[in-house]
Amino acid sequence: MTRLNGGSLPLNAPRSVLIRLVIEKTQPLVGTAAAEGGDPVPFDGWLEMLRVISELVVAAGPDERGR
Repeated sequence: MTRLNGGSLPLNAPRSVLIRLVIEKTQPLVGTAAAEGGDPVPFDGWLEMLRVISELVVAAGPDERGR
């Protein structure tokens, strides 16, 4: 793994994050996503759901093994 961010964690380090999705409606897609222990974040549409999940993964930081 290449370290490109000042010697901290590699940018491509795997992470373990539990994210709970609640789908309220499928047409159009509406729901919430929450990382374990966090507040639900609403989304509206598929792309918005992917953005919210991505932000939750980034916010979770490294996993218990330091990854």
